[in-house]
Amino acid sequence: MPRSPALGEVLPRRRPRIAVRNRRLQLQQPVATDDGSGGEHVSWQTIATIWAAIEPQSSFHDADSLRQDRPTAQLRARIWLRRGATLPQPGMRFLEPAASRTWHIEAVMDADAGRHHLACLCIAEPL
Repeated sequence: MPRSPALGEVLPRRRPRIAVRNRRLQLQQPVATDDGSGGEHVSWQTIATIWAAIEPQSSFHDADSLRQDRPTAQLRARIWLRRGATLPQPGMRFLEPAASRTWHIEAVMDADAGRHHLACLCIAEPL
């Protein structure tokens, strides 16, 4: 049974249970190809399929969309996953086919001292 904190005592913050990985995501990396007219076309290649937990953090409105009178909110989330052979990096994205959404990876950090899990800070965008 958890104890109650004493007056003025600060208890350590608990991270969410990583064992609850209930979202199937595809880790994708950008692939640039020449478009034939001096530019490049960026497509996405799936390099791994993983199970992850998604923890919503916040949402915000893009300033440009507010000026154009069509506000759209963007969702920030922390995505927890088990460390594997393929490590996500900023600039990559997770594709969540079940929700028709992509998660663009902004930062990746170790989630525990044993280096068994990763936490990725991401921004969601609809497909």
